[in-house]
Amino acid sequence: MEVVQERERTLELQLHEYCGIREQETMVMELQNRLKISNMETQMSNLKLETTTAVTTVTARDGNSGSGGWLYHVKVVGRLLLPLFDVKLIKETYKANVKTHGVYSGTFNGHVI
Repeated sequence: MEVVQERERTLELQLHEYCGIREQETMVMELQNRLKISNMETQMSNLKLETTTAVTTVTARDGNSGSGGWLYHVKVVGRLLLPLFDVKLIKETYKANVKTHGVYSGTFNGHVI
């Protein structure tokens, strides 16, 4: 009988340890996903800054005559929108997975995130 009770205590301790490790893994995954979202937002901000600088340079160079500046501006805005949509999609996927599974795990554009 003592052997069974000792085995039960050992299994309970292992279960508590396992649950703690799983909880830590979940927290680490959550932090990794937040970091990925922050990195994407930072990249988008850097691209906006680069775009603003480039548009200002082109406008100043062209003397506001519009020669080529407008087309460049359209291209730059297109480049800005792609990361914005990526960030929105990542956030929506993240929220949906947390809501469904309680933890985020998935892929985005073929990359595990």
